Amino acid sequence: MTVEERRLLTALVNCRLPRRSPHKGLCVEILKAVTKSGRYRLTGEQRATLWRLGHYYRARLPEDVQYILNYRTVPSHKSEH
Repeated sequence: MTVEERRLLTALVNCRLPRRSPHKGLCVEILKAVTKSGRYRLTGEQRATLWRLGHYYRARLPEDVQYILNYRTVPSHKSEH
């Protein structure tokens, strides 16, 4: 997990998302794993979801995190074959 991903994840956990949102739950779950282990390797799907959520909730995130999102594009959805 990169420093930028950690900042984004922390911002998502701390921002106002709908209560009992699966998005909030996913972010909290990943942050707990990161905090517990000190190091955490995101799967490709988790990484893509994290950045997608960042762009989706962009307006609710702190300015420094929005800046990170300026140069990260939204990952495309996983294609089904």
